[in-house]
Amino acid sequence: MYIVNCRFLTQRLTGAQRFAVNICLYLKEFSDDFIFVSPKKILHRDIAEKLEVIKVGFFSGYLWEQVELPLYLNKIGNPILLNLVNLAPVFYKKNVITLLDIAWLHYPKSVSKKFYYIYKFIIPIIIKKSLHIFTISNFCLKDISSSFFVSKNKITKIYCGVNHFDCFVQKKMDYKTENEKFILAVSSIQPYKNINNLIEGMKILNKKINIKLYLVGNKNNKVFNKVVIKEYDFVKYTGYVDDETLINYYKNAELFIFPSLFEGFGIPPLEAMSCGCPVLASDLASIPEVCGDAAVYFDPYNIDDIADKIKTVIENEKLQKDLINKGFENIKRFSWEKSAKKIYKTIREIKL
Repeated sequence: MYIVNCRFLTQRLTGAQRFAVNICLYLKEFSDDFIFVSPKKILHRDIAEKLEVIKVGFFSGYLWEQVELPLYLNKIGNPILLNLVNLAPVFYKKNVITLLDIAWLHYPKSVSKKFYYIYKFIIPIIIKKSLHIFTISNFCLKDISSSFFVSKNKITKIYCGVNHFDCFVQKKMDYKTENEKFILAVSSIQPYKNINNLIEGMKILNKKINIKLYLVGNKNNKVFNKVVIKEYDFVKYTGYVDDETLINYYKNAELFIFPSLFEGFGIPPLEAMSCGCPVLASDLASIPEVCGDAAVYFDPYNIDDIADKIKTVIENEKLQKDLINKGFENIKRFSWEKSAKKIYKTIREIKL
């Protein structure tokens, strides 16, 4: 029997939570060996029902994870605990953890002081004491190993998959976005996502081409330090949108752009590829590993390069078609099912 820490079901669905949800749904399909446990204040009841989640305790957040969850585990014989979103009970002896990235370590000013100090205290302990570590790219594997002096043999890479957007591949949709041409960026609003450099690049571009930037993403000021987004007429900040709206943005954008300075993986470019949208991306961190030859890359620190690369793709229809076709091929490398199977196989091989 393996217990899965489902605290993520009490959180809004962003990249980390989507990762955990997709992995859990496949683990549930593979085996009855996995028991899914969460606090009571679940936001995603439909997912909880599919997983047949057991609700335990009275608290939520850190207090639930660090106190009530280990007490529950102790009562049922201290089984292996699979943690899918970075954190785990600090003093539990049978943790298997998933570190999605360690951006907070490299960009401490991007996160709140509370978030930073909690992670700075907890992460090194759970890395040292965990039975095994999963992460989501070769880039992250090397980063975790070198940053925390942990053997690469203790870490297993499992890629993210492409979300349900792949069912819309090559399917024409009738949706229009105010009949205007636009470039799409999808990202949480935090400093290392590099949104203001993108906007400055768009400002240069708009001197030559009249086109808008649609910026889709959340602002979570409880976790991330506030970023002031520069306001221009060509920028439309949509905030959080539902999946149907997001798919329509992907399908109707002239291109998708991903300007991050740091990513442990980066699901949005794959979503864009699955919807037949040409992709431009930063050449840093894990992004080239994930996007392969299916993107045009730029220097995210260089706003002139950002503007030039966007102009190049917009004006070259043959290049757009080539990127779309390569995108369809690239997403075949990624599968939630394969990654979940790898987790299951690895956990079963752990010797206590």
